[in-house]
Amino acid sequence: QWPFVHVLFGYHSPFPEWQGDAMQRSLTSRLWQKDSRYAEQSEMIQKNAGLMADMYNSEVCYSRSKNQKCCTQQTKQSSGQDVRYRTLNLKPLPPPFTLQVETSAPTDAHLLIGTGPLQSIEVIMGLEGGSWSAVRWVSTGDMQPFSAFRGAPQQDNEHLGLYPSNYTVMFEEDGRLTFQHGVSEWGFYLPESYLDIIRQNPVGLYVGTPPDMSASFTVCRTAGIG
Repeated sequence: QWPFVHVLFGYHSPFPEWQGDAMQRSLTSRLWQKDSRYAEQSEMIQKNAGLMADMYNSEVCYSRSKNQKCCTQQTKQSSGQDVRYRTLNLKPLPPPFTLQVETSAPTDAHLLIGTGPLQSIEVIMGLEGGSWSAVRWVSTGDMQPFSAFRGAPQQDNEHLGLYPSNYTVMFEEDGRLTFQHGVSEWGFYLPESYLDIIRQNPVGLYVGTPPDMSASFTVCRTAGIG
């Protein structure tokens, strides 16, 4: 009835029954509301991920479910004129996948999907003071515009500055990219030549802001569309 008592008595018996690391594990590891304790700890990490990332100048990653992995990263102000990107330590995953992005950036929130500044799809939410969004291909010394949209998550955010802005990216296997924020939905098909590059390389995720801005990003990735 009480497994941990059996282990404890076995350990103290003159004829020990315990083997290996039976006493090196918590005797109540499978009891006493283990699942609820884990859920409470997970919730605390998720609520404080942005604060922890800023405080320790480090990335915080966690799981929201079996199929959804999240990372919170903080960008920092820097010198120069180029956007500085920070890597999200999510295992590279080819499309199809869905990204849920949350950012405190009031404008110019950059997301790279691909192999960083070398070869990637760049999503910029909040151009021109937070009123436009655009998607383009970036590679060393080259940029190719794909699509633009008059609207942005920051524009949809009634509490900008107090609460983060949110948007969703759905990247389908056939190259369809769909963006959702507020009541808006827009997208396009990635040209086949660029889709081939994505398919042939590890698909990583990177976030960035202009050098005069610092902001937090939380990106949650789920395999598949939905």
